Amino acid sequence: MKKFRAFAPVAALLLVSSSARGLSLPDQAQAEQTLAMDTSASSESSDSQLEAKILTKLHKAGQIEMMLAQAALGRTVSEGVKDFAEMLIKDHREADAKVLAVSRAADLPLLEPAVPSAEESSEALAEQLAINETFSDTDGFEQSFLLLMAKRHASNIMKLTNALAALPDGQVKDLIAELLPLLKTHLAMAQNMLPEELRITETTQP
Repeated sequence: MKKFRAFAPVAALLLVSSSARGLSLPDQAQAEQTLAMDTSASSESSDSQLEAKILTKLHKAGQIEMMLAQAALGRTVSEGVKDFAEMLIKDHREADAKVLAVSRAADLPLLEPAVPSAEESSEALAEQLAINETFSDTDGFEQSFLLLMAKRHASNIMKLTNALAALPDGQVKDLIAELLPLLKTHLAMAQNMLPEELRITETTQP
């Protein structure tokens, strides 16, 4: 009986504490479990939003790269630059197919608008034209195209590398890990075809 009396105040305190919050002990446990589930669901929702955002950016960036490469094919005469533009179109088309496949498989619909807007496309073309104004003739156009490709790929590589650290394990993270070496190859090829004084460095990367 003494042991019972010693622990009775503690039990009473727990009951009072729970009832003061309007919950019995079983109800309190259920509430804590529900809160934990809500927090987990919120985290999963946040991860899904990030993954959908990244997939959308990948899709739109690929569309713009293909558009710029297609435009370059109509103006360039160098076989090396032509081959590079054709490779960009082929590689980005295949990469975009993988982006869309992951979007479907992981149930992560692309965010609207899922295609580059007229403004985004115009900005990309205007950027190329602005670079082109510093050059002249066909050689100048090819250099401006290569410089723009180098800048865009360096920027996308940096963004995707940062995204890897923030993404949860899954199909989107695996896709980025797969695409990064391809983008680095594109960057290296553009750099190698540029005169050394025009190549971007760590201090000139966007």
